Amino acid sequence: GKPSVKAVNKIITENIKYKNLLLIADNEEILKLSVRNIKNIKYIDISSVNVYNIAVNDAICFTKKAYDKYFGLKVKKETKNNDKN
Repeated sequence: GKPSVKAVNKIITENIKYKNLLLIADNEEILKLSVRNIKNIKYIDISSVNVYNIAVNDAICFTKKAYDKYFGLKVKKETKNNDKN
């Protein structure tokens, strides 16, 4: 999809009022483009986050991909089971 600063900014300004950290996965380029100029939010790749980043922010948000990567979860693909027993 196309980067949408307007859409991301609306979500953030309606829900987030303080200094915030958005943890993203390394392959979320569109999201990076969408949040890079938004006030009160900083994004960091989940593989680069450290204790200081966590301590100095009021809220921490994960994208689904970053959360799964951090906690070592693998996304299971849904498959249709056409076998009838």
